Amino acid sequence: MGKKILVIDDNVEFTVMIELILKSFGFEPIIALNGKEGLKKVELEKPDLALLDIMMPGIDGFEVLLKIKSHPEYKNIPVIMLTAKTDDSDKKKAFDFGANDYITKPFKSMILKQKIENFLIK
Repeated sequence: MGKKILVIDDNVEFTVMIELILKSFGFEPIIALNGKEGLKKVELEKPDLALLDIMMPGIDGFEVLLKIKSHPEYKNIPVIMLTAKTDDSDKKKAFDFGANDYITKPFKSMILKQKIENFLIK
């Protein structure tokens, strides 16, 4: 398999779809259905990149992002916010917290692939 992409999103239907898209592009998707599980999988799997939703129960995406980016071992993992939140203030907050990119749902799969590859192919 290819590079490990961690998807942290509480929408099961969405994670099934994104898993198929990522596999079709040769990536190895890892799914976490909430922020707490996502942080655990960052630690266990050490993904090459994370796709992170904002609106989740418990620990939201902003808090997950902050925890990843403030951790010395994981701060260099690129995090792309993949969310339905289109507000400029949410985008600004995400970038202020260390997000590497921001994609709003719905999205085109080729755009997602291109943005992922921007961070993985050096």
